[in-house]
Amino acid sequence: MTLNVEGEAHFIGLRVRCDSGVFGCDPTSLEMVEDSGHRVPRILAQMKESLISNGGIESEGIFRLAGETSDIKHVKAEMNNNQFNGNYDVNTIASLIKIWYRELPTPILNVLPKECFLNSQEANLFLDAYKDMPDPNKALVDWLVDLLISVAEKQSINKMTVQNLAIVLAPNLYEPTGTDPMEGLVLSQKCAQLFAHLLSSRNSNPEQEITVD
Repeated sequence: MTLNVEGEAHFIGLRVRCDSGVFGCDPTSLEMVEDSGHRVPRILAQMKESLISNGGIESEGIFRLAGETSDIKHVKAEMNNNQFNGNYDVNTIASLIKIWYRELPTPILNVLPKECFLNSQEANLFLDAYKDMPDPNKALVDWLVDLLISVAEKQSINKMTVQNLAIVLAPNLYEPTGTDPMEGLVLSQKCAQLFAHLLSSRNSNPEQEITVD
């Protein structure tokens, strides 16, 4: 958000965290499982299974359309109390996947140097830095990328291209630091473009080539 103080604009990132449960905590403190070759918190694997089994991959606007606020709050409380049953609205689950990433104590892509985003015309710099990310960050990004690619492969049905998915997911993965609002805006936009490039590079049948300006 942007805060005006005595006529000067300051860019401020706000993150909401909870004190217990499976949201808003260090992912390494959670029960971990192997899911599609990635070691991730069990709650992510459970949400993916729920999303897929309930037809979420084919649902039009998945990850773009938000679930009902009351449903999200209710299901999130169930998850934090270890009462996940898997039978939920797909938009609620997709929203909670985004929320899980957004509420991490440190944004998952913030381990990358800021220069990777400012110099985004050299997209390979971003891809190289991404490949060298430490775990658990790397595993968590890889898991999400694989899930989003499975969504993008159904874009003729769900209308969600890699570009669309990057636009709605990237704000949950990276938070600009500092107080310069213009730099914060540029970094956020570059992150979305580079995340789209990452998805496109991993997608076997992208709808279009993603260019990074």
